[in-house]
Amino acid sequence: MEVTILPIEETSITIEQLYVLIKSAFQERKEAGLNYVCLSMTMPEFLKELESAKPLVAIKETGALCGCTILKLLRNRKGVLYGLEMHTSVSPESKNLGIGSLLIKAIITKAKELGCDYICCSTAVSARSAIRVHLKNGYRIVGMASYKKTNYYSYKFRYSITPSLYDRFIYRKCCFIKSSIKTFLLYKADGSKRYLYYLLKKDNRI
Repeated sequence: MEVTILPIEETSITIEQLYVLIKSAFQERKEAGLNYVCLSMTMPEFLKELESAKPLVAIKETGALCGCTILKLLRNRKGVLYGLEMHTSVSPESKNLGIGSLLIKAIITKAKELGCDYICCSTAVSARSAIRVHLKNGYRIVGMASYKKTNYYSYKFRYSITPSLYDRFIYRKCCFIKSSIKTFLLYKADGSKRYLYYLLKKDNRI
C-alpha cells in the first residue's frame, strides 16, 4: 500500500477529520485501561493545541486519511527553538504497516527544515509499540513524567537534530536518572502530588 505524508494544508483533509482519527487511533489504549489525555480532549482544546503547530497527514492512494502527527513549535528557557511531537496516530485498520515510522521520519524532516534544535514527546511506559517505533527512528528516552488526567507514568523522548557528545553520553543519562527519581518520589501515576512534594514545597526545596 502506497502512503504519502503531506502537510495538511496541501490536502483536502479537515481538522475535524484529524480529531476523529486521533480519537479512534487511541481507543485501543483506552480498552487497555490507559487514560490518554487525547481521549477526553474537546475540539476547542484541540484547536488550542494546533496554534503554532504543523500537522502532517498520511494519505492512502485512494485519498483516504490513515494517519497523522503534529509538530508544535516552542522555545525553551534559553530561547532555543524545538519541536513538540503530538498525537502521532494511525487509523485502526492501517496499523502495523509501517505508517508510524513514516510519520516520525516526516516530522523529523519538517523539524530540520524549520530550524529546530531537537524534538521531544512522551508516551506511556506500557505503550510498547509507540516506544519501539520512536527508538527505531532515533529518539532516545531522557526521563520520566506523570501528567494530570492520566493514570500512568510516561517516558520522555528526545530526538537531537545535531547531537553533541555531551548530549549522547551525559545529558541523556543524567536527565533520565534525575527525572525518574523526582517523578516517582513526588508524583503519583495520575499526576497528583505525593505528601513529600508538599513537605519539600513548604521548606522551599522545590
